[in-house]
Amino acid sequence: MSDFGQIFIIVVLFQNWIVIVSLPGFFTMIYYSISLYPDYVILLFIMKSVAKKNDAVSPVIGTILLVAITVVLVAIVAAVVMGMVGGVGQSKTVGVTVTPSSVNTSHTGFILTVTGGPDAGSLSNVTAYMEGVTFAESGVVKNMSVGVPTFVQATAGAPKSGTLTLTGTFNDGSKYVIYQNQFSIPATTTT
Repeated sequence: MSDFGQIFIIVVLFQNWIVIVSLPGFFTMIYYSISLYPDYVILLFIMKSVAKKNDAVSPVIGTILLVAITVVLVAIVAAVVMGMVGGVGQSKTVGVTVTPSSVNTSHTGFILTVTGGPDAGSLSNVTAYMEGVTFAESGVVKNMSVGVPTFVQATAGAPKSGTLTLTGTFNDGSKYVIYQNQFSIPATTTT
């Protein structure tokens, strides 16, 4: 540390602040003057060593620690949330084609063909909904085979256009949406 025998620079920062810095560095004295009387000035000393100390954590290590703590907190929150939700389940994949069909006024609906997919063999039945209303006359289409077209007749009160949703029920009892799209039944023809 430096002592008072060194050369000092005196800088007046504000009306009541005086900073004295030694030229070699490593020592700073900040004086705050309080004017009790116009002719006398009392100085309060605040000394601060500017010499580098290795007592604190470096900014790089501090940043690494903050990132590590954040990652750990995110992992804990994710584990808690996944525990509440029960995890993310697997979905089933089945390819289908849907073609509007209108044979006559009493036979309107669509032709459903299962085209394949890894879970096509475990598909036990399909339920059709148009805008939330059960679409199929029989309610459920059963015994679907890959590549075999099946006519699905519309119920009397089913909408003629809107979002068609096909929900597949599989052998394990699970239900998944296998098709959802805008759909319109064409005008009926007479035979």
